[in-house]
Amino acid sequence: MDAPQRRSTDTELEANFKFCPRYDKHELTDEQIDLIATNAATKAVLMAKKDFYQGVGETVINKLYWLVGAVAIGCLVLGIKMGWVKP
Repeated sequence: MDAPQRRSTDTELEANFKFCPRYDKHELTDEQIDLIATNAATKAVLMAKKDFYQGVGETVINKLYWLVGAVAIGCLVLGIKMGWVKP
């Protein structure tokens, strides 16, 4: 039977990532931080606007379908009453 593998502790994991260049800490200037924050905020607002307009559009289209259906049924009923359509 194989022995269970030992789980790494947080300190061991931290030590392993210390020397990985991808996880190096980078010093950012205030201008770079502001630029990153501005870009993130702009992207968030654009995504929120897109989601809002998409939701509004779906609601409008849904109501339009109801209206078209009601008009179609009304025309059918009118056509039956006027004798244009035989039931």
